[in-house]
Amino acid sequence: MDFSSDAVLLRDVERTTATLFRALGRDPLLRVAAVRADLGAWRDGDVLCLPQWIDACGDAALNRELYLWFVALAANFDEPERIEDWPAANAAAVERVLARHPGFARRHARLLAALGDPARLHLQPAPRRAAGGARAAIRLREEDESAREERRRRASTVTHTVKMDKPAAMAEFIRVARDTRKDEDEPAAPPTTGAEGTSASARVRFDIEQPDAAHEDLPVGEGVLADEWDYRKRVLLPGHCLVQELIGRTAGGEPLPERLRKHAMRLRHQFASLVPQRQWLRGQPDGSEPDLDAYVRLHADRLAGGREREQNLYIAQRNRERDLSCMVLADLSLSTEARVSPAQCVIDVIRDSLMLFAEALTATGDRFGLYGFSSQTRAQVRFHRLKEFSAAWDDTARGRVAGLKPGFYTRIGPALRHATRILERQDTALRVLLVLTDGKPHDIDYYEERYGIEDTRMAVLEARRRRIKPFCITIDREGSNYLPHLFGPNGYTVLRRPEDLTARLPMLYAQLTGQN
Repeated sequence: MDFSSDAVLLRDVERTTATLFRALGRDPLLRVAAVRADLGAWRDGDVLCLPQWIDACGDAALNRELYLWFVALAANFDEPERIEDWPAANAAAVERVLARHPGFARRHARLLAALGDPARLHLQPAPRRAAGGARAAIRLREEDESAREERRRRASTVTHTVKMDKPAAMAEFIRVARDTRKDEDEPAAPPTTGAEGTSASARVRFDIEQPDAAHEDLPVGEGVLADEWDYRKRVLLPGHCLVQELIGRTAGGEPLPERLRKHAMRLRHQFASLVPQRQWLRGQPDGSEPDLDAYVRLHADRLAGGREREQNLYIAQRNRERDLSCMVLADLSLSTEARVSPAQCVIDVIRDSLMLFAEALTATGDRFGLYGFSSQTRAQVRFHRLKEFSAAWDDTARGRVAGLKPGFYTRIGPALRHATRILERQDTALRVLLVLTDGKPHDIDYYEERYGIEDTRMAVLEARRRRIKPFCITIDREGSNYLPHLFGPNGYTVLRRPEDLTARLPMLYAQLTGQN
């Protein structure tokens, strides 16, 4: 990378740009993508492509303002895919920005003075491939022609093994028979073609992994119906999904792993400081010691001729309690089998995080429950009991956490609604619902993209109406593009490194509940 100290990187303003776009009243599902710095900025469907860095103005503040200007301009373009006269369209969009948002006038003037050429403040048409009119595949690194030729040659002869845990990933390679009852108004995606025009679906074989039946968790009861929000019809579908509670098939319990014990001991010591200390209360009718201030006031009042009665002349100690409960709901879908290092998968990080989180909370005395979820269509939303609120955190619960295995998909909405029902029964002043996930809501049927996102958002709103505080922790690096729409700007955090979850989960809980 060749840029000066005044350059501003997109990753440092990515969250601000996405939030600004939504604040200007545009599509809340817009995704911000980084492209080569020399290609400018453009809008391509639901993707706003911005330079990987900007170093054009000779001043860091102005470079940052240029990012925000591009966002404002993109928000005032109407149907960019149909534009033919781009200079005229840019000029019209600039007028709309300055008319609708006068606060951008000074910013525009400063940028124009720094850059000189008005065209450098304009959006560009989206690059296209010569064949098929598909989106351009923009590389962030330069490649020489020989490397590109070698890649094309190998692509025509090499068989690729792809782990496909998401319906959208499968649809890129094969035609999948899917439930179209919810998809009647969605345009069908064109079939993907491989090298030399051959159908990719003819050359790819795949297998969807599922948990071994011998190790399946045991069902509890007949299942519970849960609602689902259909954003197209704007109606809540009552009892549309079946949530099946499951309990781990464990042969005895397991102690805390040796590799986690030192960290657990440190967390218990840190969390012990969250436990409220005994508090001295003055002016009590009885207590262990006299309240000297109250006696002085009584004596002074009598000398002045008053008739104050001898009452509330003691101080007493009272125990203060943290009046809260917390549920952790972990995504156990097949995508958590992805590796974060040669030695660890995402599911390994989730197991360790749940273990350490529970160890930390034993020091505070807070009520907590640990649950997991996955799904396979609306008829089977799997809800795993790991540690119930009424149960102790013991070797049996540790064994259930240690036995977690990834599988199936991520239908978050019904799982959230069921979690809300459980948490609502906890009689505490504060009820926190922590959701651990690694990606967008999706299932093998129609539940993906906009449908899954809107249903999840509605489930979050329903939880808040029941005085539950949801908070999402994700390792999806694109999470900041859609999670503000689901959980609000302060209702989530994105971990850039999945392995950080182990340390961050207890600390986030302490921040969320430290005032209670």
